[in-house]
Amino acid sequence: MAGKPVILWANYVEMAVSPELKLHRYDISVSPSIVGRKLTQLIRLLLQAPELGEFRHDIVSDFRSTLLSRRRFVEDAPSITIRYREEGHDEPKKDAKEYDVQLLYTATLSVTELTEYLTSTDLRAHYDDKLPMIQALNIFLNHYSKSTGNLITINSSKTFSLDQSSATKDLGTGLTAIRGFFASVRAACCRVLVNVNVSNAAFYQEGRLDILILRFDAGLRSKSRTEAFLKRLRVKTTHLPERRNKKGEVIHRARTILGLATTNDGQELDHPPRVREFGAGPRHVEFWLERLAQTGSSRTEKVSRGKEEKKVYGATGLRDASAPSTSGRYVSVYDFFWESKW
Repeated sequence: MAGKPVILWANYVEMAVSPELKLHRYDISVSPSIVGRKLTQLIRLLLQAPELGEFRHDIVSDFRSTLLSRRRFVEDAPSITIRYREEGHDEPKKDAKEYDVQLLYTATLSVTELTEYLTSTDLRAHYDDKLPMIQALNIFLNHYSKSTGNLITINSSKTFSLDQSSATKDLGTGLTAIRGFFASVRAACCRVLVNVNVSNAAFYQEGRLDILILRFDAGLRSKSRTEAFLKRLRVKTTHLPERRNKKGEVIHRARTILGLATTNDGQELDHPPRVREFGAGPRHVEFWLERLAQTGSSRTEKVSRGKEEKKVYGATGLRDASAPSTSGRYVSVYDFFWESKW
């Protein structure tokens, strides 16, 4: 898509855009509803869908609700079925969910009309699509940082590089400040400007979770403050064998921390977890391990955790859960992983 910086004034860049450029805007709706990171990943899959193959180099998105294309689609409301595939995976899981994604044409935005409005000397001049056009240019400006894997975008306009060469500063307590930049398109007299400014943000330091907790806590903070520090932090699990995709990239098993263990966890289950106290450690959190009938020569057990009772483990990993339940036992998190290891 056309658009490149040509003049630099302090922290402003003038954007030179082809006057022939027209952007066709489409609203994105997904059924069943999906939000957050899964929605972002689903739209990534949408942009790679065969149905949009011929438009692949002409479309950008905010990865939430809007898609823009230099060329108008044949249909004004195309519907595409996407089978969800997790980040880094080559193929969807066998039980992967399917989503119906509909693109609804809403408007065609013309750069010529915006330029004529900005350069007009008529005080009565008015351009109804000024804000939608500026929003469209912002989507174009920030599309790359959202679609690449080595950059991270915060609040749609702040971009940070996770490369080791980035400017960083250790803030202590498990946090690192990274210098990035803020960029947004603005309409000015006779021109379109891109405002570029330095921006800083705090990030968790990479490493083992127990070390991160020790750096933050150091024995001086309450468990409630530690929980607030960790809440919604995404972590990579490391207790299972490493997997790689066809590109040789490691497939991370990411999980989101919801909080520390509490005595009220899983009370709706037939066999709720036993938690000694708020924030109890692995030796003092026990979950129900349901023993199933013998299937051949394999002994299988079903784990009761969270709000579900569907994960089944044996000595070597996941097993068939079709056999009827006979008995079970409580096991601590510590003992479960110790027994699984040996």
